Amino acid sequence: MHRGGRRSDGRVDRRGGNDHFRRGDVGTVLSTLPVRGFDAVAANTLVWVHDVEPPSMHYDDPDNRLAVTSRIRRSLIEGLYGVSGATEYYPELLAEEDAVGASPDGSIVIMLKLRDGLRWSNGGPLTARDIEYTWNIWKEGCALDPDGSIADGSGCVYSASSRTGLDLVTGVAVVSDTEFTVSMSRFYAGWRGLFGEIYHPSFGADAAAVNSALAEWRTPDGQPLLSSGPMVFAEWERGFHLALVRNDAYHGSASPDARNRGVAAVDGVFIRFLPTIDEAIRAIEGGQAQVIMAQPKRVLGERLAARTDFTIASAAGPVYEHWGFNLLNPHLADPAVREAIAYAVDKAALINELYEPLFGAVLPEAGLGNTYWMTNQRAYEDHQLL
Repeated sequence: MHRGGRRSDGRVDRRGGNDHFRRGDVGTVLSTLPVRGFDAVAANTLVWVHDVEPPSMHYDDPDNRLAVTSRIRRSLIEGLYGVSGATEYYPELLAEEDAVGASPDGSIVIMLKLRDGLRWSNGGPLTARDIEYTWNIWKEGCALDPDGSIADGSGCVYSASSRTGLDLVTGVAVVSDTEFTVSMSRFYAGWRGLFGEIYHPSFGADAAAVNSALAEWRTPDGQPLLSSGPMVFAEWERGFHLALVRNDAYHGSASPDARNRGVAAVDGVFIRFLPTIDEAIRAIEGGQAQVIMAQPKRVLGERLAARTDFTIASAAGPVYEHWGFNLLNPHLADPAVREAIAYAVDKAALINELYEPLFGAVLPEAGLGNTYWMTNQRAYEDHQLL
């Protein structure tokens, strides 16, 4: 699902500098004072500051769809497919691309095979049984159609904001430890994103237990959940920090963007939650943290962009830029008015002043002739009318 506006992560990495604040870097005495709460950070630990703390680690829960939760979980749990920096799917836990078989009635069977050597953080193998377990948790309690697919979402126990696509799955069948099939009542173009995270049976005996375990990222007996990603959950002191440690049993990333395909080079990640973006910036400026992730804000550019000891990593995302019109307004409800506004917008200025500095000369000034342009996607034509 695409949301309006840019979802651009301004990640700022500190490459060097002193461990204290330098007076004069920032205009006020307050800004030169160290930010509290970094004394417990161990050596060789990446420190990430964020001005938002998740209320829960259960990202699928509709009450907790925060970007920071998703970012943390990416280092803990992997899925069948990952998404590259070019916003394209690549086989992550899979050994190869899928094979899809279609039936005359429109139903399909997707044949899949896991990579060899996949392991959980306790050293145990990640197998096709884990995919079957994950599917059973998602569908538990749901009203089902005769073909076994989820009917309307009623009765489902696992907390999820959406089951779109998963409601077409009729079954997951284990063939061997590494081979399995996913059956669907009909083809769904976005199916590669349906199993974005695979759970271990120790997460809970049923969906209710899994909901509770994911919220605190601990099993019912209080142990951190097993990890299939490069990090393992260590501790969470609410209102203060969340700590991750390296997964030494990690099988390695298959991402085309990965420079290190083995275990992580750092011993862990220390995420310090701070109440304001100002404190987060101060922590970066003072050498107490190396990474800040935040929505683009003017203060980030004013205080960090010009510094030579930082790199601002701005990347395109799978979103489209647009204006949203309130069609309850009698003027905007008129297609002729919307068409006039579209013609009045200087699209060449937008391309030259907004996109080109970030992404280079990727578009002609006249545009592509299509209604939508998604950053970092292959150019495509749509030619939709207003």
